[in-house]
Amino acid sequence: MAVAVATLCLAPIGVAVAKEKKSKSEEKESGGADPGGHIQTALALVDQRQFEPAIAEFTLALEANPANALAIYENRGAMYLAVGKYVEALADYTKASELKPDDERSYLGKGQAETYLGKWDDAIADLSKAAELKPDDADAYGFRGFAYSKLNNWANALADYDKFLAAKPTDQVALERRAEANRSQQKLPEAITDYSKAIEQNPKKWTLYKGRAYTYHLMKDYQKAAADYRKAFEVNPKDTDARNRALGEEALLATPTPLPTATPTPTPAPAGLFTPLNIGIGVIVLLFLVALVGWMVRKKSAVGD
Repeated sequence: MAVAVATLCLAPIGVAVAKEKKSKSEEKESGGADPGGHIQTALALVDQRQFEPAIAEFTLALEANPANALAIYENRGAMYLAVGKYVEALADYTKASELKPDDERSYLGKGQAETYLGKWDDAIADLSKAAELKPDDADAYGFRGFAYSKLNNWANALADYDKFLAAKPTDQVALERRAEANRSQQKLPEAITDYSKAIEQNPKKWTLYKGRAYTYHLMKDYQKAAADYRKAFEVNPKDTDARNRALGEEALLATPTPLPTATPTPTPAPAGLFTPLNIGIGVIVLLFLVALVGWMVRKKSAVGD
């Protein structure tokens, strides 16, 4: 029988199941038989997005026919990713890669799990292997770009996002991530373009408006920055930070009123010698001296007589 393989898409919104018909060689490797119908039951549960019950069915399928191990590990690994059990997902994908080292899907799954676990270098290595085995797998570039961005390797992140978006040009998450990469590379007009395209895809995501607003701020276009921050607050009234930022941008727009220049108080010139007071004192002293001289002259004449 042909066993479907579940993989995750770039946007963290769940599981996209790719029901790819296996080749005869893959079918032979998988063992073919599905005792108890556990694989079919599991796949039906995946379609219903019942991931935990699907994990249980895949486990029963593995016990019933270990010959299906490769496909089961890949499928169960995808289910573990979907429910946030990244350590278990990594373990399943690692077993799958050991069973078939040239299977791109195992390395893609490992890379996704390592990305969620914050193992950036390991993720880059496994996703690079996935891209090498299947160069047209856009998801490998999308996840690897994210891992590069976490290491602040913005040039490589930007290159990977370009490859991903060449295949999926309307992916809102990738557009937002490339906008951030462009901004970090000082490619501000390109960042604005990506944010705008992302907003077209998801106009209710207020963080997109905030990202574009900050980019406008860096371009010193405070009017557009204020408008975007206000739009973010309109979409999400709980985001008071957006409102405050809008006020800040509007404050930058206002022409400051120059403060009035104070008229300096004139410094009084130092007083000269010929002030009325000094002249009066001088006259009195002069009269005193005249009187004193006259008295001394009279006294001398009296002595002589």
